[in-house]
Amino acid sequence: MNETVMSNPRWRVRALAGLGLTLLVDPALPADKAIRTERVQFKKGASSAIVNGRIRGYEVIDYLVTAQQGQYANISLATRHTATYFNLLAPGQTEVAFFNGSTSENLYEGNLPADGGYRIRVYMMRSAARRNEVADYRLEIDSAPLAGALAASMERDMAGANSWVVDLDSDGGLRWTSDAGTLTRQPARNLWQRVENLLFKLVPPNLY
Repeated sequence: MNETVMSNPRWRVRALAGLGLTLLVDPALPADKAIRTERVQFKKGASSAIVNGRIRGYEVIDYLVTAQQGQYANISLATRHTATYFNLLAPGQTEVAFFNGSTSENLYEGNLPADGGYRIRVYMMRSAARRNEVADYRLEIDSAPLAGALAASMERDMAGANSWVVDLDSDGGLRWTSDAGTLTRQPARNLWQRVENLLFKLVPPNLY
């Protein structure tokens, strides 16, 4: 696929030939700033999820959700800070956004275009970020199909066949219980994982 790359002081714009789409790339971050990621959780039976957060300066947070093509979603960001927005990145993308909240009043409504993991990227415009301003916000994701799919995925991952319940035995020692049985030492897939566990125990807890 051919693509034309243009630039201006704030955005890089990519016009994708053949699709007739103009996609926006997030403002560049300073080289020493990493994007933090958080997984969005839907409570069982709920059709929406609400995240209350705060960013300062160049801080950027990606909220991760998994969805299927065609699923309807309503995503909105409420904040008193007039330079804080969210972009929506399709599965497989880490830069190019197909939705830009700064031009759409921080509200996305529609059917999602593909299967996979989406990034809801919350950020502050550079003019405010360079002043190290602080923004409190409320991110709301409303989608009954998406909530149902995520809840089913969580139930599958937490089932006895796919997880361990950790508690104490009568002597106060740790034990791990699953459908496969009960163990008295931490489960591991292989010897190397046990070596990793031992190495991590040597690291001071405040460094985790």
